[in-house]
Amino acid sequence: MEGVETGLVKKTFVLIFLSVLLYAAFLLTGSLAVLADAIYSLTDALFVFTLWISLVLVHRRVLSDIALKLTSLSITILSLILVFSSALLLYSGFLALRAPYVVQFPEVIVAVEILFVFVLFYVYTSLREEALREDIRALVAISRDVERNILASFLVILAALFSMIGMHSLDPAVAILISAYVLYRSLLLSYRSFRSIFGVSDPLLEDAISFRVKNAGVKLKSLKIYGIGPYYYVEIVVEADHLPDRWDRIEEIIRRRVEEILPASAKVVVSPGGGI
Repeated sequence: MEGVETGLVKKTFVLIFLSVLLYAAFLLTGSLAVLADAIYSLTDALFVFTLWISLVLVHRRVLSDIALKLTSLSITILSLILVFSSALLLYSGFLALRAPYVVQFPEVIVAVEILFVFVLFYVYTSLREEALREDIRALVAISRDVERNILASFLVILAALFSMIGMHSLDPAVAILISAYVLYRSLLLSYRSFRSIFGVSDPLLEDAISFRVKNAGVKLKSLKIYGIGPYYYVEIVVEADHLPDRWDRIEEIIRRRVEEILPASAKVVVSPGGGI
């Protein structure tokens, strides 16, 4: 787990560096699509960073109310900054569609975005490998975000190619598309993080998990659900004397049943009699 935490920190800094590089390209070219891609990269960095914090809190058992609320509050503030930035960019994109708009040095955009795609592909593959090796479902969710960011970069490259032949209107259109998606993701993150400040996000979640655990034929001893920003940490303890099958098989059944109903991604820990 410590290796995963270190990897997530590195990936956060990589995504922030890419955002700075894209912002420099925006200053040089004036491309709103490139600026939208930079904000998208910051959004990915925020999701990777929040997962890192979540894993640190869980791995080191820092699950006090104060720590959880401060973490969720910090994530909420950062996500609201992204909400404001993406909303402002969305508005600028609509204005650019109606005004004379020219992208400078589109070949620079193509070169920077190709480099961006190669680095993003490395981040994507490493996240998928870590997800399979460590069985952390949230890594899969984040890798899908990076996958969509790669797609957004191809759209920016396409807009730059059209700018080379004097068709600049595709650039603000791509910026509108990307910034609208970033706005949606940022709003969702801020909403879920804000709810986590006040404890368990969904009171029905505990009942649903309890029902599925009991249907596996075991006796539930205790159930704890922690909201950490946009993520959940679920700890299930069952009676060791009431196991209808081998423990490894029971554990897998419970994990699958619980993970099916968890929003987004979660880390599920199941132990007989509280032994783990």
